[in-house]
Amino acid sequence: RAAKPGSSDSKETAALPSSRVKKAGDGDQVALADKDLKRAQESLEAAGSLQLEDYIAIYLPSLQDQPEAAAKLVEKLTKEELAEITKGLIRKGSKLSDTKRNARGITVEPLTVSAGTRTN
Repeated sequence: RAAKPGSSDSKETAALPSSRVKKAGDGDQVALADKDLKRAQESLEAAGSLQLEDYIAIYLPSLQDQPEAAAKLVEKLTKEELAEITKGLIRKGSKLSDTKRNARGITVEPLTVSAGTRTN
């Protein structure tokens, strides 16, 4: 049997309680928004303190499997920015090469010369 519009049936779900529930929900939303805002501010602060080397070490490797994103990035950068990134990549590659050589047992140590005697 179908209920008529406007009539109440004893099996109908009761309406939500008063505005207390809504205020609690709104409070939760405000608290979540505050947490999101705080996280965003912390991320912005952290990003502001990053150096070019951090950018090269953290962000660029994430583009390895995204050639389209890497191409778009290159289009947006100035020649000066590309030059700085290239220099950073060369420095990073140089450090990695030194590490690999050292890992194979080849150490790079400066030679010192004093009073005609050469020492390691």
